[in-house]
Amino acid sequence: NTIDPTKPLLALTFDDGPGPYTMRLLETLEKYNARATFFLIGKKVLERRDVVKKIDKIGCEVGNHTTNHLQLTKCTEEQIAYEIDTTNVYIESIINKKVDLVRAPYGSANPLVRRTVHTPLIHWSVDTRDWEVLNAEVVKHHVLEHAKDGEIILMHDVHETTVEAAIELIPILIEEGYQLVTVSEMAQVKGYTLQDGDVYHRYK
Repeated sequence: NTIDPTKPLLALTFDDGPGPYTMRLLETLEKYNARATFFLIGKKVLERRDVVKKIDKIGCEVGNHTTNHLQLTKCTEEQIAYEIDTTNVYIESIINKKVDLVRAPYGSANPLVRRTVHTPLIHWSVDTRDWEVLNAEVVKHHVLEHAKDGEIILMHDVHETTVEAAIELIPILIEEGYQLVTVSEMAQVKGYTLQDGDVYHRYK
């Protein structure tokens, strides 16, 4: 899919899946030829292999959100390595691709975490707090209000209300002229070379 660098880009990102509603979201992304980045939990990956395959198949990006969603800043080096490496192995066994991105749970990353993950850390610039509000309309308006070129939007596809919001948002954002791309695509177009251990919130 070609990206027009003169048009605004937006990266929708979804954490904590794959969940029971993720497939519906993927069908909408596919329908509108849009892409997103999914930061997956290792222990859920094996339960929903078909969803992981579909994410990859439609050109969306698969990222690592640890195996057990622990706060990595409270973990030892061995625990951090286990949380990241195990999930990488699970995902790679399903899509036969190396996982290039990590999102630390709660956005918690200290020098030890940054040293141990061996990938760039992708955080966010717009937090919908969708897990707290659990209201599709509120989430939708929050995204529309804060959407700007280069922003990384944080959502959680384990909530049905979030998926409902995203399904409505995707065509609206496209109508408003945004290209919905993966985190890596956006970095590339914006001229960023992502460095292992660095934390990224947005691309300006």
